[in-house]
Amino acid sequence: MVVDKHMEPFRRIWCLYEVQRLHDLSKGKTFELELIDEGGSIATNPEMMKSVADSLETVSAATAQATIEQDKWSVWYLVADPSVRRAFGTADNFKRYASNLTGFVCQFDARLSKLLAEPLLRAAVEAGDKQTALRCIAWGAAGQQGDYLHKAMTMWSDDCLSAATVKTRFSVHPQKLFSVMAYFGNTAGVQLLREAGADPAVSDKDGRTPAHFAAENGQLEVLQLLREAGAGLSAGGRAGLS
Repeated sequence: MVVDKHMEPFRRIWCLYEVQRLHDLSKGKTFELELIDEGGSIATNPEMMKSVADSLETVSAATAQATIEQDKWSVWYLVADPSVRRAFGTADNFKRYASNLTGFVCQFDARLSKLLAEPLLRAAVEAGDKQTALRCIAWGAAGQQGDYLHKAMTMWSDDCLSAATVKTRFSVHPQKLFSVMAYFGNTAGVQLLREAGADPAVSDKDGRTPAHFAAENGQLEVLQLLREAGAGLSAGGRAGLS
């Protein structure tokens, strides 16, 4: 995918939807998205890579545009969080009564950021840019093909990995890497953090732990790993754990 420093064409709602849809349809098959600029891979252009990372932090279905207004609202309804779709019932009701999309497309944005962060993680590792690599991990990049997650995490000391607090697309509060891995079901990342000595029961400002995020998203393998690491899985925090 050819991009500029503002992450065009990912400012268009149809592009966001179709990329996510293509990924969903390729389940069980290799799906590798590559981000390039007019000169080739963005890994060879550090300034461009950082600009793309800055833009990726704000890419959202909520602010994406479309030439035809009705198309925009139709896609917005399709990508809205399940609870939002249930509340409005139909796309027509959604268009009629939704005053803005704040908080309505959080899950889609988190999945999309994860997808777009994958090629950016590869580029960051190849360029030796550990700051951008960490941002990509925070957005959910798994980096399993080519072992890029491991390569990215070895750029940092164990102490830095354990203490790192990152900005994510799924939480209003900064989170520790353990919670990021739990949210996205990244078992390889959980294992790497265990080896680095990170706390599997670390909590955020709302008292939410990695176990909370794993349970919310049905990440059973992660919950098992957390249990093995000694993290308590009982209810706690303001949100509770089911």
